[in-house]
Amino acid sequence: MLIRNLLLVSILLTIPITAQLSTLDDAFQINMSGIVSQRMKMTLTAENIANLMTLKDEETGLPYQKKYVVLESSDLG
Repeated sequence: MLIRNLLLVSILLTIPITAQLSTLDDAFQINMSGIVSQRMKMTLTAENIANLMTLKDEETGLPYQKKYVVLESSDLG
């Protein structure tokens, strides 16, 4: 059985239609969460490409296993 490394990133991605932005800080928080999530995805993509031909992990002795980013939405607050 192949064990995959999952990196769970809990980041604000969506806002319910009924929610209203009360401050400019809320808008910045939403934008920043999108930037952080895309940066995490790019970092892991680069790491996966860099280790594409890695045959053995130095710590575990197992072949390199692709890492994934799992994004989930959350409410403001």
